[in-house]
Amino acid sequence: MKVVNMGRHIVFHLTSLFSGTLECIHSDLISPCATPSYFNSRYMLLFVDDFSKYTWAYFVKEKSEVFLKILEHKEIIEALFNLKIKKLRTNNDEEFISHEFFSSC
Repeated sequence: MKVVNMGRHIVFHLTSLFSGTLECIHSDLISPCATPSYFNSRYMLLFVDDFSKYTWAYFVKEKSEVFLKILEHKEIIEALFNLKIKKLRTNNDEEFISHEFFSSC
């Protein structure tokens, strides 16, 4: 992705190093929101497909729910696209580097 600053506007040129859907999924946990959602969720788990830029967002109450949401998301989108996720890129925060996380991949 190339970012061009044009005064008050930022233009994103969306290009990908990958050639297909689900080749690389980027994920991050936005935490914690100052005001909880209607269902008391304070975190938002994001997934972005590098190729298609398709984005999924899940609201979670606690960081401990992240691992199960990742497994749930993986199952749903692999069935939806009839493809397997090849890479999952994260910022290596604590919610992404547990033993349980790596043993399931």
